[in-house]
Amino acid sequence: AVKFMYPKGYGPEKKAADIKGAVDPVLLPEAEASAVNTKTIALGQSRSEVEDILGKPERIVDLGPKVTYVYKDMKVIFVDGKVSDVQ
Repeated sequence: AVKFMYPKGYGPEKKAADIKGAVDPVLLPEAEASAVNTKTIALGQSRSEVEDILGKPERIVDLGPKVTYVYKDMKVIFVDGKVSDVQ
């Protein structure tokens, strides 16, 4: 038997996809679990779309029309609110 401990408030009101996302990395074969954990962003996505995928950045560099989100292992550059480059 496997028991998963979820944070308070993580119950039936959560989406099935959210719960599946927490369970899959434990129950799937390693190759499939790695694919599930891969977070992908694309050119043209908005700042809110990127935050939904990658979470809040560690730092934000705001230079007006050019904004850079700094994460642990990457930088996401937005021009006029849309992803223009990833480094």
